[in-house]
Amino acid sequence: METVSTPTVWSQETALKEKRDVWQALKRGFRGRCPRCGEGKLFRAFLKVDNACSVCGQDFTPHRADDLPAYLVIVIVGHIVVPNSAIRDEGTSYHYLPPAREVAPSHRALAAIEKTLRKNGMDYIVAKTWTTDGLFRETRARMLARKREGCLTVEMEAAAFFAVAQFRGVQFGQLLYGGDDLSARWDHRNWTRHQIRERLFALAAEACLSM
Repeated sequence: METVSTPTVWSQETALKEKRDVWQALKRGFRGRCPRCGEGKLFRAFLKVDNACSVCGQDFTPHRADDLPAYLVIVIVGHIVVPNSAIRDEGTSYHYLPPAREVAPSHRALAAIEKTLRKNGMDYIVAKTWTTDGLFRETRARMLARKREGCLTVEMEAAAFFAVAQFRGVQFGQLLYGGDDLSARWDHRNWTRHQIRERLFALAAEACLSM
């Protein structure tokens, strides 16, 4: 006999009926378990929250995380970001390619980077990046606008590198990792994680040799 659980939809009425220990719920969430019962899995894939708990049926869909999980992983864990496109908010790329909103790395280099990261068991995120050569452009309004365009990171070189590589006919891709965080308040740069940078260099070299 099979039983089918009905997801519990959260509302003010159900919240009033069901009292919950907030700290216990947070601890369960940090362990990747359902905040309600502590048994079912909270995530169905990396950074992907499940629709409902498989044990108690708690509905997770009303609780939106937006981009916060990705930002936390990049900054705190040192997650790798592989840019598949760069917004050209700088000047150098326009000396090498006709004007356009974005520029992309070579498909061959991008495929080699992803293959190398998977081979080494490295988690990574493929995303668009915002290239700007002026810190004064990194305003709150522009940051929000770039997020709406799908950007996950901001840096100063990717668009120029991609453009020069296309102009010269060179296979080129890039690996990024979080140095500071603009998602809320500007924090101090953290470029002291030398082991991460050395590891990224080794992965980049392996990707180059694989092409």
